[in-house]
Formats: sequence, structure tokens, C-alpha cells
Amino acid sequence: MTTSKPNGRQRKTLEGLAAALTECFEAATEAGTKHVDARLDKQDDTLRMIWQQCGGKADQRLPIDD
Repeated sequence: MTTSKPNGRQRKTLEGLAAALTECFEAATEAGTKHVDARLDKQDDTLRMIWQQCGGKADQRLPIDD
């Protein structure tokens, strides 16, 4: 099977598509990271609240902090 190289027009189209996909992937990654960070912050706050209710001191590091 012989493959041919893309001509100039095809190459430009492929490069544009690759750039658009890269931009989309980067935006999705950034949005996902913000969502995960917000969720982890809420979980951390909940763990610290439970820690304090069980007698842990507010200024004391949690075992999970290590």
C-alpha cells in the first residue's frame, strides 16, 4: 500500500485542525482542573471540620497532610 504525502492545501487543513484540537484539549484540561481543585477544597474543608469535631485542634496538621 502506497501512501502519498498531503499537498499544500491538505497540509494546511490538517495543521489547522491539529491547532484547533490542541486548543480545545487545553481548554478542557484547564476547565477540568478548576473543577477538581474546587471539589478537593470542599473535601478538605469537610475533613478538617470532622477532625475538629472529633477533638483535633484547628491549628494541628491532619494525618492526611503528610
